[in-house]
Amino acid sequence: MYQRTAVELQRDRAKYDLERAAWERKKKRAADAFPAFDEQGGIGYDPRRDPNPKCQRCWGDGVARVLVKDTRRLSPAALRLYAGVKETQHGVDVRMRDQDGALLNVAKHLGMLVERVETRDKTIEDLLDEAERESAGDAGDGE
Repeated sequence: MYQRTAVELQRDRAKYDLERAAWERKKKRAADAFPAFDEQGGIGYDPRRDPNPKCQRCWGDGVARVLVKDTRRLSPAALRLYAGVKETQHGVDVRMRDQDGALLNVAKHLGMLVERVETRDKTIEDLLDEAERESAGDAGDGE
């Protein structure tokens, strides 16, 4: 249900009064045949008060609201860690960035974590010996 502000209620009531007067002039009917003004809860709502147990919409449970502190003025170090807030079915989940994962990615990028790859191919010595044999064989064919 929408809760009007005082200004909205005043504006909507004035608009309603104009429409009702125009309807009365045009139709020449009694004002009580025109639908009543819908206050939509009126004004004076205070979210700090307890829910009304007679409310037919929430039956006194009220409506939960999550309030999170303003994060625009966090320190630069805190901003690097903070990833946001998510409301879940179990409550509020504050998201933080993974420092260890970021450090690992930087180390990989800088080449600090080069993984050794072992192959079953020939070693350098075997390749050099084979190249010498081939070059010796080619030199022997040319004589």
